[in-house]
Amino acid sequence: MVWATPKAQADSRRGSGQELIGLQLLRDFAPAKDGWRGKVFVPDHNMTLTGTARPLDAAHLEAKGCLIRNLVCKSQIWTRVDNRAS
Repeated sequence: MVWATPKAQADSRRGSGQELIGLQLLRDFAPAKDGWRGKVFVPDHNMTLTGTARPLDAAHLEAKGCLIRNLVCKSQIWTRVDNRAS
């Protein structure tokens, strides 16, 4: 994670005691039919869930984590940060 809102950063510290910036949230991902499957760390709940990631376009990724198969899930749209010098 390279950027997060102040609220998300506070939620991470409160839930897991870890700083959100610099934290690896997606782990052990492998190709799947509609994107990738692996593990998603949710720092505000201090839990690792099964998850998926799929590109929406060149700048956006949908990351989804599920507690029980596809019954209890949450997804987010992540935006690529352009790290080229301005």
